Amino acid sequence: MREHQSFRDAVKVWANVEDDLFKRYSGGDRTMDQDEFTSYWLHFDRDGDGNVTKAEFDRTWKSDGLSNSDRAPFFFLEMDRVADEVLNKEDFVHMFHIFDENGM
Repeated sequence: MREHQSFRDAVKVWANVEDDLFKRYSGGDRTMDQDEFTSYWLHFDRDGDGNVTKAEFDRTWKSDGLSNSDRAPFFFLEMDRVADEVLNKEDFVHMFHIFDENGM
């Protein structure tokens, strides 16, 4: 449970630091629905195959200037809910519930 809480704490910090990136994908209402959330994570998919590999994730995390880049490998493993070593739409549904603050 400690790792899960650590992940959530890091996400809270990340959300404050990377506000501009959030605005880019959230639209005018400043919230993210499932489609906007998926669109955000698919921007990590460098080759456009619908799967975000660990290498793509790490590279995009760093190139976007996201905080805690040393923790990016841990974040990837935590978000790979299907445990198939890629992030894709199957994972995004599960991930959305981790980030979703209003339960929609």
